[in-house]
Amino acid sequence: MENITPFGLKFIGRLTSLEKLLLFHANNISSRCFCDFFANKNLRNLNYVNLSGCNGADKMVERAIRSNCPLAKEVIIDANSSKSSAYVHFGISRG
Repeated sequence: MENITPFGLKFIGRLTSLEKLLLFHANNISSRCFCDFFANKNLRNLNYVNLSGCNGADKMVERAIRSNCPLAKEVIIDANSSKSSAYVHFGISRG
């Protein structure tokens, strides 16, 4: 999925069994929007988050992930990329 919007991110937040979230170069998402997204109680099962290349992903977002997603073992935040499009991949547990 390219060029995800805050609305699209909100829709993903409805998924209750989300375990992995990979958003690459999602530059339409602000830091505040990411923080609100990760405060969502549906995301308690997240164990892997990769926000590589997302300009809005900062230390505040990392703190929001770590405090609201207790199972998150790996959190990757690297906004130092020049790509301009956004890609989304997410895994859903079948358990």
